Amino acid sequence: MWWSCFDTYFSTCIKFSIFINLALTFYLQAYLFSGGQNKLNYIVYRNMRNDVVEMVENHQLYVDEDKSFVALPQKYRKCSSGGDVLIYQDEEYVVGFWVKRGFLDNGFKMFAYTSANGSSDVEQMIAACVWSGYEIHSEQIEKGWYYIYATDKND
Repeated sequence: MWWSCFDTYFSTCIKFSIFINLALTFYLQAYLFSGGQNKLNYIVYRNMRNDVVEMVENHQLYVDEDKSFVALPQKYRKCSSGGDVLIYQDEEYVVGFWVKRGFLDNGFKMFAYTSANGSSDVEQMIAACVWSGYEIHSEQIEKGWYYIYATDKND
């Protein structure tokens, strides 16, 4: 019949659509499991985190001690897990934004901005603020920004 050409056309379109959906799903899962969610988190909240760093520099967010956890204003709470940041102030300073807080498992992950020059400085400042049983590692993302991850020294 004359409509049989439409059946073939639509059948081909449906098969192609299924193939594209499966390919995109596979690609997205591979991206997320390769650390892509951290890259995405960094990109999505970059401007908001820069605003918080400016607030620390301008003393709008401050700590009474050298190191402390500071609650963020309501507008900025979503850029750090738990709604607070870690601030360490000495001659240099670090502002840490939690990505994973390590509630049921060991370790934590965060993005940290620092005025210090090197990754070893960042690791030392973060280590001064958290439990001494962590082994701190860092990867520089861009100037001043680091991805920090900590694991339990006993693991």
